[in-house]
Amino acid sequence: MTDADTLATYYDEDYYGQGTGKFIWPVEKLIHLSRLLRAKAIQRYVAKGRVLDVGCGRGLTLKYLKDRGYEVDGVELDTVAAERASDTLAQDIFRTLENVRERGALQYEAVCFWHSLEHLPDPGKALETADSLLVPGGLLVIAAPHMEGLPSRLSGQSWLHLDMPRHLVHFDMKSLPAFMTNKGYRL
Repeated sequence: MTDADTLATYYDEDYYGQGTGKFIWPVEKLIHLSRLLRAKAIQRYVAKGRVLDVGCGRGLTLKYLKDRGYEVDGVELDTVAAERASDTLAQDIFRTLENVRERGALQYEAVCFWHSLEHLPDPGKALETADSLLVPGGLLVIAAPHMEGLPSRLSGQSWLHLDMPRHLVHFDMKSLPAFMTNKGYRL
């Protein structure tokens, strides 16, 4: 099984771009808008409390939540992105989900995997850890590339979200919902 140090080698310094952004300014504006919309989506389901973003990247979603009064924590394997998130949020960022559990006694009203679950060598274990960190009735958010979606079918081997070797697992519209339902989640 791939460990965190090996995974980290797949994310070179260009993965998150230079400086504070990765893309040209119009794309960066769209990214900020999408992260604001993510924060607002969480706000619809979780009035206040603690939110954990696994694979938080530069910490933009967490920043929008923090600005709205939420307590936030992030997990980010990539060193450059973790440093940016730490600067953005003015707080430390966890390097692995296991580090969060090791800290102990933290419970979250929401745990989010925004296009990060497919980067993990054992998504089942990650989801079990996330489940142990959620308060009863908490919100678990999962967004992942859709292996059977139209972009995948049209692009074939050139599909952007194949992203080997960083995407270790690909989900279809049956396996992930079945896994979550078997774990007792209401979709």
